[in-house]
Amino acid sequence: MASLTPNIGLYKKDPVADANDYFNITTMLNNNWDALDSNQGSLAALRTALGLTNSATLAQILTAINGKIAAGSYTGTGTHGSGNTNSLTFSFAPKLIIIICTATSYAHMMVMIPSACGFGISTTSSGNAASNMIDGYIWLATSSTSGGGKTVSWYSSIGDRQQMNVSGNSYYYVAIG
Repeated sequence: MASLTPNIGLYKKDPVADANDYFNITTMLNNNWDALDSNQGSLAALRTALGLTNSATLAQILTAINGKIAAGSYTGTGTHGSGNTNSLTFSFAPKLIIIICTATSYAHMMVMIPSACGFGISTTSSGNAASNMIDGYIWLATSSTSGGGKTVSWYSSIGDRQQMNVSGNSYYYVAIG
């Protein structure tokens, strides 16, 4: 019985079970060629985005990506303000950081462009930011970098929730370099 390959779904005949089937050019060749070509188009776009040539190997692509994306989590301590900054350290200088917290009665998200600004939005658990914003605000945070841009620190003078630092809450982040 024919099957599909696990990664890009190429059509694959079973030489024993399908031995007496007719050879179908569309199914057995053309659809597979189209799938391979589409996959190469995606790789070409990735190579271009990474500043690589179209002849870059998979190893070169992985090397270019390596260390440019980081994800993790931390637990809030309940402090805020310029004397109680939060900080994250990466193996690269991030260009964008997104931090989220989903607590039982609200959700927070902060987006930071290190050394430029950070802003956050708070919603109730319904997730409808337009009609259910807690205290009806979007806030700004102050961010800075050190260690060649690899350590990013931030604070909010409004409160621990706006600093993404409520005691005991879990926060999840992704950084892109």
